Amino acid sequence: MGHLQRIQQVAASWLPEKVTTASRSELTTFQLHSYGQENSGLSGAEIQPIMEWVSLSIYKSGCAGVSHLFWVLPQDDLRQKLQRLYRNGHIILGYRCGDRMAPPPNGFYWRMVTQHKSTRIYQLKVKDN
Repeated sequence: MGHLQRIQQVAASWLPEKVTTASRSELTTFQLHSYGQENSGLSGAEIQPIMEWVSLSIYKSGCAGVSHLFWVLPQDDLRQKLQRLYRNGHIILGYRCGDRMAPPPNGFYWRMVTQHKSTRIYQLKVKDN
């Protein structure tokens, strides 16, 4: 399997349930919002390829709608905002800027997106109960 097909397959697994059941032909556009990159400690030259990879992954998965990428420091408390965005069907990603991720909201966990070489990108997922 080629690199591009792997990205498509992985990115497709990020889709919330209600999006995966939609017709792929209806999914034509997406938005990617980025938060906290000015406090990430990374330069624009370091941020750009990460944003490109995430954008390409979302695009190739056929995902439409809104996705969010948070540049997360360990002390950040984003739990309420993350939970609200996730419940609205949005894909939530976090880039770990420190030595550990900030805690997820109750009932959620951070799943590492191992397909990116940095091993610093995580996706917010709901815990199975």
